[in-house]
Amino acid sequence: MGKIGIIARREYQALVRTKAFIISLLIMPVFMFGGIFLQTFLAGRIDVSEKRVVVLDGTGRLFAPLEALARLHNETELEDKGTGRKSRPAITLEKGPAGPVTDELRLQLSERIHRNELFAFVEIDADALKRKAPLPMLAKLSGSAPAPKGGQAAAGDAGDRTAPVRVHMESIAYNEVGRWLAQAINQAAFALRLQDAGLDPVVVAAAIGPLNIEELGLYSRDKQGEIHKGDEGTRGISFFLPFGFMLLMFISVMAVAQPMLSSVIEEKQQRIAEMLLGAASPFQIMMGKLIGNVGVALTIVAIYLTGGYFLAAHYGYADLMPTWLLGWFLAFDVLACMLYGSIFIAVGAACSDIKESQALLTPVMIVVIMPLMVWFTIVQEPLSSFAQWTSLFPLATPMLMLLRMAASPMVPWWQPVLGIVLVLATTVATVFAAGRVFRIGLLMQGKSPKLRELLGWVVRG
Repeated sequence: MGKIGIIARREYQALVRTKAFIISLLIMPVFMFGGIFLQTFLAGRIDVSEKRVVVLDGTGRLFAPLEALARLHNETELEDKGTGRKSRPAITLEKGPAGPVTDELRLQLSERIHRNELFAFVEIDADALKRKAPLPMLAKLSGSAPAPKGGQAAAGDAGDRTAPVRVHMESIAYNEVGRWLAQAINQAAFALRLQDAGLDPVVVAAAIGPLNIEELGLYSRDKQGEIHKGDEGTRGISFFLPFGFMLLMFISVMAVAQPMLSSVIEEKQQRIAEMLLGAASPFQIMMGKLIGNVGVALTIVAIYLTGGYFLAAHYGYADLMPTWLLGWFLAFDVLACMLYGSIFIAVGAACSDIKESQALLTPVMIVVIMPLMVWFTIVQEPLSSFAQWTSLFPLATPMLMLLRMAASPMVPWWQPVLGIVLVLATTVATVFAAGRVFRIGLLMQGKSPKLRELLGWVVRG
């Protein structure tokens, strides 16, 4: 154990004392949250200049309500309520010439867009208000909507492939003006159709207006016996906190696994491994490296968890942090680092350079990244059978089981216990197999072994 401790201490100090380690600790939060802050910073720096749109209204009725909606938009929706800054462009509508819309007119309007005189132009067919829209779900459920005759789709249903309204702009990507035009045209058409049917649009709008629905967490009782109701902030915590724990574990695993691979390959290329074998056994060298790098992972976790706690306390969310989950997190994190670290060490011992190791690490990296691909589905349904069986797959258990436990406190206690047992057994088997590969491959030079040869080393020793 003395030699293992010396090697572990040397590995830990060699990584922690480097400038790269300090820089990575500072840069990692930038990679994790920099996109959020950048989007917030750029949110108020979009193009808010006036957007002029020509409306070719074939119905002769839609332009007036659209112009009224544009004035309302310019008066009430241009400034951000939080900052008071202008965050949306003003929209000015220009009525197009009457008569049929020809390709020559479309070309002229397109050239005006190229000259920055217009932002877009809209074509509205003459029969746009007469076309039947897809039946609302309420009408289908009530049975009041008549079925199309002759087995043919009504106009406006799936059988009608021609859109009655077409918006032309230089870039058809999603933008604020295009969204507003779609919403405003539908609102104006809805009001005119109600008038044609003899109904008051104001009364109908009030009748179908949505109710204000608030999503809250569950009620709970604290240690003093007081009952606390769930609040809206609990939902955001229950959604983003699981992802934060899983991402932190992924960072800690990759922060120790990749350096171990590079370290073993470098020691093998420079013949340092031969000197190490003169002072310690292959098992002692491998276990020393594993323990030292697990210490590095726990250091990273401790720094980020401490920073996360103070950040949550600053914004008043410290009480929502599940402190009971920290023990499970540390147990799964240590096992994950041991599990994947031993695989990376074995691959490094079997290969002569980094390029050769990439082929052997590809299936391992797929398994490591897999939780990041399915986390959204699991955090939405943490008690589903898919989440349960996926989280019991030993190579994915550390991240996915912790993700489920952070998303819902109703995960049965036997599942994380079983997950710990399965991961522990897998870790022991992996460390044993990696020890055999490490012992044989550490002194080998030349062509890297194939997967079949590695399995032979594991079986025969």
